[in-house]
Amino acid sequence: MRRGATAGTEAANDDVGEVAADGVGRAQHRYQLLHERVPELLGTDPPMLLIVGSDDTLVPTKQTIEMVKRLAAAGVKHDVIVLPGINHSFIGRTAEATRDANLKALAATFEFIDRTIGNRSSTAR
Repeated sequence: MRRGATAGTEAANDDVGEVAADGVGRAQHRYQLLHERVPELLGTDPPMLLIVGSDDTLVPTKQTIEMVKRLAAAGVKHDVIVLPGINHSFIGRTAEATRDANLKALAATFEFIDRTIGNRSSTAR
């Protein structure tokens, strides 16, 4: 076992090593392993923002939608944004689509933060 690795981590890494040599295959498999180990969600968990592209080849959109269903069932406040025609890392088919997707994700993130924790710059430190 590598230094700093737990038995579960080492096993997960061994499984990943057996997947196809391409990085995408390994990353998808690693995500699947982690997805299976998501802890129980509680209504007291913090609000979550999930942003995914409809054409994501690394983290399938359906996995994000499954997470949304789990969040809703647990009573966790959440927002989900599916960016049409966008791949992982908010990459579109054109530079313009990539730019638009990133701007939408950034705007949604700021709006989510403002709505969930508010502007704390005026609070005493």
